[in-house]
Amino acid sequence: VRNLASTLRYGVRYLFEALPRIFTLWFDYGADKPEITTFMREWFICMPKYLFIAVLPQLLSRLLHQDPEIKEALVAMLVEIGIARTDEALWYIVPVSRSKDQQRSYAAATIMSNAARQATTTEVRKKLTIGKDLVKELINVCCMGVHPRFKQMSASKDLPKLQKIIKASKHILIPIQRLLAVSPDSKSLSAAPSSPLPVEPIRFVELNETVKLMTSLMKPKKIEILASDGKHYGFLCKKEDKGDMRKDARLMEFVSVVNRSLEQNPLSRQKRLGVRTYA
Repeated sequence: VRNLASTLRYGVRYLFEALPRIFTLWFDYGADKPEITTFMREWFICMPKYLFIAVLPQLLSRLLHQDPEIKEALVAMLVEIGIARTDEALWYIVPVSRSKDQQRSYAAATIMSNAARQATTTEVRKKLTIGKDLVKELINVCCMGVHPRFKQMSASKDLPKLQKIIKASKHILIPIQRLLAVSPDSKSLSAAPSSPLPVEPIRFVELNETVKLMTSLMKPKKIEILASDGKHYGFLCKKEDKGDMRKDARLMEFVSVVNRSLEQNPLSRQKRLGVRTYA
């Protein structure tokens, strides 16, 4: 663990190889070797918090770790990540707080409340509050029943609450994949430790009036968001059914690994090979 962690002190070239492995070793062996937990606490303090966006799904998946010391340290880390990188972290943590598993939901809600309480700026607290309301309303839209013959809906008539919340979400980051991922292009931490994400933040502006109803089995609703960069971004609001959303999220993470591998290969990079995802 110490050797893997030391590689990230000098650069992020092997970020996606080293960081997941560090946490896997900690979660698997930390209960038997308490010194690993002590090291992880000290190491985490020294590292730029943006790095941990790359492993947030992994950290949240172990939120209910059986070892109390590991769980306590993990929650503290997630709180700090939530404060330091609120824009990205809320899109990972808030949905977990809406989980059907009560223990997992309570743990994520505790992280959010602790982050809001410990935050030194009102902006972080505002983002967390609006983010919770936005995710809640998006879930309501997903579960909303519609007539099978309808092909579209009106945002102002059928989704007024979502329209209102999105107008109030001008400080919330649009959840598209390139904004929620750490760029592997950075070669060293010292090069740009305060600006790891090379793209400008793109935030919500308003919900388009027309909401399309897709013809697939689950009848998802396609909403379009006008963003701060002047472009429109489409999102599918699909009802959860037997863990489909979790499967989709894991598949998108797998596709991200494939795309990173293609990007590292000169020939595939020259041909601009890649797999397109929903985000």
